Amino acid sequence: MRRKKHKRLPAIILWAYPELERIEGRKAQWEALGRANQLNACIFAALVLLLTTFLPDFMEASFKRVFGFSGATNDYVTAIAYITLLIGAFGALMYFGCRRARRKIRIDLAAAGHAICVTCGYDLRKLPEPRCPECGTPFRESDAKS
Repeated sequence: MRRKKHKRLPAIILWAYPELERIEGRKAQWEALGRANQLNACIFAALVLLLTTFLPDFMEASFKRVFGFSGATNDYVTAIAYITLLIGAFGALMYFGCRRARRKIRIDLAAAGHAICVTCGYDLRKLPEPRCPECGTPFRESDAKS
């Protein structure tokens, strides 16, 4: 009888959230990722809603007033600036949101008994002193016994 292969999360997700590898089971990993990113999804939805609602009119008026663009040129410049702004906002949200979500995953792992530094994610097992060697955060010795 053949054993079923354990399906892993996509490599890009494991690269962005390496803490998920310490969670047993793919379903539990997806659930932890979803819990950690709830706020990020709400912020992204609000950001897209605000940018698509108010930004085009604001940018069109600004380009006409500041640069004197009009007609088709203004449409192209506005579209390029709008896309650039959306990409920048999405990139900033991904960077700061991913950092926040990773910390949330580490908090959940520590609460579940894993010996992990909540600040940086360092493995705290078998350390000579109750301080993370990576970031210097102190911890209880009982946290590192797991």
